[in-house]
Amino acid sequence: MVKLKSGQVRMSVEDALGEDDKTEGFILACQAEPDGDVVLEA
Repeated sequence: MVKLKSGQVRMSVEDALGEDDKTEGFILACQAEPDGDVVLEA
């Protein structure tokens, strides 16, 4: 789980993320497919 700072990703399953996680911009890096350039918080 990492925070998406900018850009867009597609995830087919988001079950491991809570609503707060999604609101705060977290994504599942193991399955996220970038839709262009993205910036992540390490």
